[in-house]
Amino acid sequence: MSTNGRKRTCFVIMPFGDKINIDGEMIDAIRQSATDKKPIAFEPLKPIEFDKIHKNIIEKAAERLGMQCTRCDQIKGAGSIHEDMFRHIWEDDVAIVDISTLNANVFYELGIRHTLHRKITVLIQREGTIAPFNIQGYRVITYDETDRESADRTITEIVEFVQAGLEDEESDSPVYKHLPDLQANMGIVRPEKRIIETTDFYEYTVDAQPEIQLGLVTGDIRNLMGVDVWVNSENRNMQMARYHDASISGAIRWLGAKKNPYTDRVLEDTIALELAKIMGDDTEVDGGAVIPTGSGQLYESNGVKMIFHAAAVEGQPRKGYRPITDIGSCITRSLELIDREGESVKLESIAFPLIGTHTGGGSIEDAMKELVKRSLGYVKNNPSTRVKKIYFLAPIDEILRAGLAILGATPGLSKIG
Repeated sequence: MSTNGRKRTCFVIMPFGDKINIDGEMIDAIRQSATDKKPIAFEPLKPIEFDKIHKNIIEKAAERLGMQCTRCDQIKGAGSIHEDMFRHIWEDDVAIVDISTLNANVFYELGIRHTLHRKITVLIQREGTIAPFNIQGYRVITYDETDRESADRTITEIVEFVQAGLEDEESDSPVYKHLPDLQANMGIVRPEKRIIETTDFYEYTVDAQPEIQLGLVTGDIRNLMGVDVWVNSENRNMQMARYHDASISGAIRWLGAKKNPYTDRVLEDTIALELAKIMGDDTEVDGGAVIPTGSGQLYESNGVKMIFHAAAVEGQPRKGYRPITDIGSCITRSLELIDREGESVKLESIAFPLIGTHTGGGSIEDAMKELVKRSLGYVKNNPSTRVKKIYFLAPIDEILRAGLAILGATPGLSKIG
């Protein structure tokens, strides 16, 4: 199940591990204890094994729907887990929320989801759960994890709920039912900051070397096909971003990893492991250094032959990252690497992100000018270069406009078409 070529995503909001069943049987036991004036019997204290519920019910429903499924405890790496959690709550197409045990964190995240998304939010609970007053009247799918037939019915109900939600415009959020004009989701990202939906190429010929082209490519990098080399703008420590970070590094790491074909769980962190092996005992490289690795699964999915990891930013304690002094060296060394490595693997095309502008905080216009200047300088000084096509990623309108203006005003370039 995909949209615009992208696999749909599902975020799971639920407790982790084993939790005591404080509702259902336990509430009845408390009431009976008060009536009988006797201690609560130990027998009702049965833990709910949420990891098994996740594996045997939720993941199976996601598999049937062909969705990529993530739970908070599956997000690994340094940084704030809350940032990743909020991003998934906002971005993911579907949320499955288990309200069993009436966990406060679960209801907190559910409230955020209902505010940010008109649909599709699936509520599930273990049989016997007493739903709070505020969500009574809304559909909640029940399950009995001890009964295989019941679990199978739950899986089918979840699948049908999601499929119906995708086809129907009606909201399943109580927030949007009562505030139908609310635009919280659309207001999070300004239009010029949103990812362009289509992958389009804007190409220019180098007048003095017409076999060489420079250009811009729009849209999500995951939809970019047939470019031999992707450049990953990295820090001097060569530590790739986490899978779900909104960065080129995180995207490349995720897309290149070997994954379970049914659950999309990472089985081998292919590119990051190769990069770490090359680094060995070194903890950092010089600014502008470029390290080549294989492309992992990106070769099969996108036709990418190699990833060039360019040390474009450096960390500052408590201040984040800043671009290295000579950003242009990353471009020159990447192109040199194509000429050095290209014969054996037939490298002819390369795609650069806007190096130094994301976590590095550099100017879009300055970075684009440097990309164009260094690229043209390299091909001019190396007339026998193997490089035939040099692309600059323009995922959002703001970068596309700046790139078109700079390329259009650069002497020695002619727009194709």
